[in-house]
Amino acid sequence: MSRIIFIGNYPPPFSGQSIAFKTLVDGYGNQFNDYCVINTIEKPNKRDSFSRILDYVSVIFKLLFLLIFKKTEIVYHIVSSHKKGFIRDFVVINLSSLFGKKIILHSHNGNYDQFYDLSSKRMQKSIFKTINKASTIVLLSEKLRNTFYFIKNKDKFVFVNNGLPIDRPINLKKSKENKFSILYLSNLIESKGYLDVIESVILLKKMNLLSKFHFHFAGDFMLNNSQDKSYTSIKEAKNLFFNLIKDNDLTNNVSYHGIIQGEKKNNLLQNADVFLLPTYYNVEAQPLTIIEALAYGCAIFSTNYRGIPEMLINDYNGKFIESKSPYSIAANLKGLNRENIQKYSKNSIDLFDKSFTKEKHIHNMIKKI
Repeated sequence: MSRIIFIGNYPPPFSGQSIAFKTLVDGYGNQFNDYCVINTIEKPNKRDSFSRILDYVSVIFKLLFLLIFKKTEIVYHIVSSHKKGFIRDFVVINLSSLFGKKIILHSHNGNYDQFYDLSSKRMQKSIFKTINKASTIVLLSEKLRNTFYFIKNKDKFVFVNNGLPIDRPINLKKSKENKFSILYLSNLIESKGYLDVIESVILLKKMNLLSKFHFHFAGDFMLNNSQDKSYTSIKEAKNLFFNLIKDNDLTNNVSYHGIIQGEKKNNLLQNADVFLLPTYYNVEAQPLTIIEALAYGCAIFSTNYRGIPEMLINDYNGKFIESKSPYSIAANLKGLNRENIQKYSKNSIDLFDKSFTKEKHIHNMIKKI
């Protein structure tokens, strides 16, 4: 018997959502054997429309096979927040409902309300009827409850923080040097604020304070066409980023590390004093990168946005900064001292241990299942 069917993105490639899905599936699998997995992740080498349709159809046929030939009770499904994704969600949810299964939906995005509001009246009716068939809707934070405001039954909702899929490092020791290491570790998407960070570096230079800092950037350049304002292609994005560094003579104070994993990523996090993410990204919910930074005892400087206030308490383990404001970034970094960093670092670790460990995430998720 397979009690539960897990449907979601299983890595590779790795993203916050696919890592979270893998963490849950592996954690559940370590305790129980009564489950099946349907991987919905798009193959990176096959992104044309025909290949996507085949992937969608494959997911539906796999689900139908399991519903017919396996004795299951629950279908757990990660929902999408765009029209093409909803087409698959519609079929998965309604098919599972037709077979009388308990449906658990999990949203890892923070913009489902925007998706709903921008849909036609007919589409909104379909979204409402489909989502309402779930017995449980899992959100990452109570701050995200309004993203499903059109579902009035509050008893359907449960809130479970993300969890880091690795153990927290022990015996962390932050530098006592006068120069502060500032880390931006995320995809380089304009609405995640990386250009605002570069502009803040330029401001710190004008204040004659740049000698106090070294800025590290790590991640892949990506587009978000709905929010991009400064460029229309990856090539333009890279040219703008590196030209800002070159033209303002910042090469001695800014390092770009590309896409990182493993030991290099661990070293950057371990050596970072401040994790900086001035995001206003429209899909943002509860960034896994911030949870990683908590585990490594970084001070968190980010925006009061979506689920981030669950991970950042102002002046406890970091500072809230304004979005789209290089001045806010520079002003908050300007006041840093080692005493602040020591306090923020300790409190970040305490907050991680209290709320964001892998064990707590898996335990809380299994309770909901």
